[in-house]
Amino acid sequence: MRATRVRPDFTGTWHIKRRVFGHNARFSGTCTIDAEGHYSEDGVLVQPHYAGPAFQRYIYEQNGDDLRVLFADGRIFLMLHFDGGVARGRHYCGDDIYDAVFKLKQDKWIAAYTVRGPRKDYTAVSIMMR
Repeated sequence: MRATRVRPDFTGTWHIKRRVFGHNARFSGTCTIDAEGHYSEDGVLVQPHYAGPAFQRYIYEQNGDDLRVLFADGRIFLMLHFDGGVARGRHYCGDDIYDAVFKLKQDKWIAAYTVRGPRKDYTAVSIMMR
């Protein structure tokens, strides 16, 4: 099966609420995912010693039940495999490990990352709603 940029139920504009447990941080904003798979996130990050603008960019590529998430420069970040409405994946960043779970529901999806290792220890949960 040939890769497409993104599954149609991901496209559009989403409102984001994110909590980062272990860093006492939160983010709110929007993300847009276009038909080509370009993910663009903009909003406000609030932490104990910082409050201000924050952004992130990714590229999503769909291939059947697999979703590949690339950094904006094309490097691979995650490979997730969907089983129904749930996708799981893992990313190694040096000795740190990112375990990701995406849950897709109608007009809502959740992205949760649990990050553990010698340099990182947190869980980030994002809720995206239309």
